[in-house]
Amino acid sequence: MLTCRWTAEKIGKQNIVPRTNAELGRYYVTNVSRAVTVSDDVLSQIKDERLRVSIELQRAFGLRREESLKFQPSYATTTGNDRIQLKASWTKGGHAREIPIRNNHQREALTCAAALARTGSMTPPDKRYVDQLKRYENVTMRAGLSKLHGLRHEYAQQAVSRADGLGNLQRVVGQRRGSSRRNRRRLIVPHG
Repeated sequence: MLTCRWTAEKIGKQNIVPRTNAELGRYYVTNVSRAVTVSDDVLSQIKDERLRVSIELQRAFGLRREESLKFQPSYATTTGNDRIQLKASWTKGGHAREIPIRNNHQREALTCAAALARTGSMTPPDKRYVDQLKRYENVTMRAGLSKLHGLRHEYAQQAVSRADGLGNLQRVVGQRRGSSRRNRRRLIVPHG
């Protein structure tokens, strides 16, 4: 639907497509968490430092896999020490965004990433992104890790419990207003 809305806007006919998925009768709230956590012990089994730190970036900032592999610490931290910025070319949908730095865990992940990547990205200079992606898939599978997109869900749930607000959360994790995977909006309210 996001593509339909974008196209309609570009041709000047944005009213032909409903502005929200709720107008289509597609609103979904679940009480089943899709959050995934990865312990430090499991993460330490990954010997490839760049991949381990890429997963750490996913865990610390709620990044998508592609964003963590294309992440360039030297670029991401140019806005100061209170947030990181993601290039549009790294993100799904090509929308640049910023994510606040809120804790020492995030700062440590950035420090490790900067030490490894220097002025480059988390993909080694001698590899293409697709090669590093295949390596990521193989290494995580051997370590028994799957569904690491759930790290984004964990990050989002923690953000909601911090009372960041859903609107701010959608902006930080890169969701456009009224859109989400399969045109459904999911909200998981943490228990306790």
